[in-house]
Amino acid sequence: MSTGDDVTDSDMELHAQGSLYATTGPYFERAFPINERGGLIGRSRRCPVSLLHDCEVSHNHAVVEPNALAPGFCIRDIGSTFGTYLNDKRLSDPKRASESHKLKPGDTIKVGQTTLRWLPREHIEAAGWVLRLPRAPVERAPALAQAQAALARAHAKVCHAAAPVDLAVVGRRIEQLAHVEARRAAPTALGLRAEDEADWRGPLGGEGDT
Repeated sequence: MSTGDDVTDSDMELHAQGSLYATTGPYFERAFPINERGGLIGRSRRCPVSLLHDCEVSHNHAVVEPNALAPGFCIRDIGSTFGTYLNDKRLSDPKRASESHKLKPGDTIKVGQTTLRWLPREHIEAAGWVLRLPRAPVERAPALAQAQAALARAHAKVCHAAAPVDLAVVGRRIEQLAHVEARRAAPTALGLRAEDEADWRGPLGGEGDT
């Protein structure tokens, strides 16, 4: 499926600068990659963040765009009917465009029935390294407890602004990025290898979905 402007989903994954994770609504646990140019949020199939099945989202609802004043991204409502909410605060009146608002790691964007959580790529990568902490042997209960404690401390440090994000979701996202980059015969940006899979999947307590 094309995301518009002849940019494929694989291209979006490969060049993603961050992702919007759906935490509520019809697209629960779906990850939408955002590349360096940002992207539209709306019901249109051509929007990089296409929420076709959310009836309360406008055709072109809001836009994530590069911050013109500093590194990072901003969110802006572009005249939606039901509004865009950043951390539960509405950005503009109905059918009126808003000013740009800077996005911080872990910020929530609500459009229609869908809530999206913003995580820049560096936070996803940091969480990936936490997930790849060596797994202690099951038969050594004290060592296992220490490894789990280290995982919890490291996760709190690198993802303090995005604590509500489920580590299993982040783990699946990292696996997806690695798969796309492998298919493109490019070096794996996150440093994941097939033989590492058991190590980073182990702390999640299950196999998870891909």
